[in-house]
Amino acid sequence: MSMKKFVVLKSLQLKTVDCTLSQDFEDSVMNVKCLPLYSTKANDTNSQESVVISYVCTLKPRPGPLNLEKCVEHGVPPGPLLGLLKNGIDVTLENGTVVKSADVSEPNENPLSFIFLDIPSVEFLDNLEKHHELLVNTRINPDKTPELALMVHFAPAEVLSNNVYKTFLEKFAPSTQHIFLNAAQNTFSGYIAAHRIQYQLNQLNPKVFPILAEATNLLGGLSSKMKKTKLDDEDAVNEMEPVSRHSESSGFEQRLNDLSTMSVYHLRPRKGLDRTSEAKLQPSEYINETQILPDFP
Repeated sequence: MSMKKFVVLKSLQLKTVDCTLSQDFEDSVMNVKCLPLYSTKANDTNSQESVVISYVCTLKPRPGPLNLEKCVEHGVPPGPLLGLLKNGIDVTLENGTVVKSADVSEPNENPLSFIFLDIPSVEFLDNLEKHHELLVNTRINPDKTPELALMVHFAPAEVLSNNVYKTFLEKFAPSTQHIFLNAAQNTFSGYIAAHRIQYQLNQLNPKVFPILAEATNLLGGLSSKMKKTKLDDEDAVNEMEPVSRHSESSGFEQRLNDLSTMSVYHLRPRKGLDRTSEAKLQPSEYINETQILPDFP
């Protein structure tokens, strides 16, 4: 009851949309198609448990940059005409010459799409074949990159190991990146602050404040070996690297199973996976913070 009316948003307005009606969303950046998948064991097709929503997102290609050298060659004078050409609009010069935007611009950006696929159980696998044409995209862009750049999977181990799902994945272009966000290896919650204070309290009394089980699993038992007397020994404390940090290859480029909070995948510009800001445990850093406190026991 103490939290009742803690936050009151009187002006907040929410608009709900029934995604099972397959209504598409579109703005100036992308088009999003809702894809409802139904369970084969559900008795009531209208129940929330019988349907999950996946999303097929397509980025709208950006026009290529204006080539000023080509503009000069076509006799385009400096001024507002350059802005029109940059926006993809053909212009007519004073002498009546028509200059097309495509003739003075670099090639447009390649089409790019990505999919969020939610398959919570094997009961939803039969529905995949019904949407085969929409989901399976093997088209390749002129620069040899796949039009479907990324596929993010929300699927438990029983689905990932199912032959129907494996066959489904093999139909994609080999260079399409697959990321599994809730695979068995995704065991780190990303709560750095909770681990920091627990490591520091552990220095006071390891029995009263044991290292969190999550950290123990990730560090492969190294946590129990960390003592204040070993702080000056660099070999005694290793920074967190998950025990099973790996990627699998099975007919397509990579299956990433161990991403943590703050991992970023760049689609525009297309730089791919960026793990530089990924949340990681730094046990030695947390413990060293206690050593600079004059009154810390």
